[in-house]
Amino acid sequence: AGPHRQLDEVDWPMAPFARPAECAALTWLARHDFPTPSQYACFEARRFGLLHRATLVSAAAPGTPADQLLASATPPRRRAIAQQLGRFVRELHRAGFRD
Repeated sequence: AGPHRQLDEVDWPMAPFARPAECAALTWLARHDFPTPSQYACFEARRFGLLHRATLVSAAAPGTPADQLLASATPPRRRAIAQQLGRFVRELHRAGFRD
């Protein structure tokens, strides 16, 4: 899919700015030394003041997607992955991340 990925979606019209919030979250994570892909662009399109489309363009995140990793993992490996994920989420919360 190339070195970039584009996350593009149509949100409920009165929803908070989903992608700008995601951009802010990535910025916060990077400032707190968490691994994040580089951001290239973050913008939104509105019609009559209502959110129509918001887009975040970032570098591809390295590694194997979790669904693929878990699909081929043995039960002990899945448990180890879950424990690693739990430690990562704990560190996010300890650092003050809330999203």
